[in-house]
Amino acid sequence: MSEPEIVQAVRLLEALDVRSATQAFRDLFRRWHDSPPATAPLGSVWKPFLELLHRRGFFADTPERISTSLREIAEIGKGFDLYDLAVEVARCDTALSDCLRRQPARQLPALLRFEVPCDCRRRD
Repeated sequence: MSEPEIVQAVRLLEALDVRSATQAFRDLFRRWHDSPPATAPLGSVWKPFLELLHRRGFFADTPERISTSLREIAEIGKGFDLYDLAVEVARCDTALSDCLRRQPARQLPALLRFEVPCDCRRRD
């Protein structure tokens, strides 16, 4: 997995194209399981993600407000575009840390509430 693919997904976030960004992260997750990346700067997603939340009317200026906003998004649930995006980004983080063991810890721990267990069996 190359950095440009992540950069492309981040650019979609910055362009407020949530649907395309969600699909881009879904595709990254699948490709990473087929061909694990040597490195993946998933942390580069956080700032544009927070900016997207802010632009969509969620507070994202302090850790407490970020937590509250993420909880609100989680409560809305599946079908809400920001929820679906958070799930796909969290899946990528899970793949890197748990399944592929490419990083010692999650790069985006605030998205743990959106984690969907991976059935790849690499975690065992």
